[in-house]
Amino acid sequence: RVKETESVFYLAGSNQRDIKQLNRNVVMKLLFTSPLLSRSDLTRLTGLTAMTITNIVSELMDAGLVVEYKESNPKEPSGVGRRPVLLELAPKSPVLCGVYISRHRFSMIISDLKARQLFWEEQAYPETLTVEWLYQKLMDSYRRLEQRCLTSQRRILCVGIVSIGPVDTQQGIILNPPNFQGLRDLPVCRWMEEIAGVDAYLLSDSSACALAESLYGKGAGIDNFLYVYIHEGIGAGMVLGGELYQGIHGYSPELGHTTIDF
Repeated sequence: RVKETESVFYLAGSNQRDIKQLNRNVVMKLLFTSPLLSRSDLTRLTGLTAMTITNIVSELMDAGLVVEYKESNPKEPSGVGRRPVLLELAPKSPVLCGVYISRHRFSMIISDLKARQLFWEEQAYPETLTVEWLYQKLMDSYRRLEQRCLTSQRRILCVGIVSIGPVDTQQGIILNPPNFQGLRDLPVCRWMEEIAGVDAYLLSDSSACALAESLYGKGAGIDNFLYVYIHEGIGAGMVLGGELYQGIHGYSPELGHTTIDF
């Protein structure tokens, strides 16, 4: 890990708690982006010891995140030995809230930790869009979906916001999108944190697409690729070295805002 103080960079060591959390994150990423896996699968894929995997899985089960998969009509194994026990999301595991803010409407979704849709709704903008209208409707939608989560006894972990750009991902602000009825400098992360009481994160739509492809789509396992998003403009998301690239100042790549001197 690298920390920065003014203009001086120095390496910071990792203590045992950091390493434990890193290992836990790696296991959770595999469980939440892959088909059903067993403890032996996790041992093979992560390179961690069987004991470490056993301890991490036990912690995740105690936290209500995963359970052992129960087949309704298990078949007899063709070979000898014990059938591997597969792991799946717990029925009451926490959920995520996603918000998409486009030029003409916004949508809000609740998904489980494997990005499977549970609840969804959409709201078109009025002829004249105001900051007050957008804030109020975001709150109304969230309250309705939150109630559905409470009814099904599932807790919302955090909010992920995807928006037309350009955006400032570090500050959580939609800056000045063209053709957006003049709205600009919208602190949407602060809005959703006030509404939901949980952390909120912001990405441009093209970067979010690139991230989704790297986790669930054709970009899985590819360390470097460019995602070009052509809709009402030309956006781009970049994955470099297996990580989503956000730029030095946290601005997502905006291919359509590049000036070209022919």
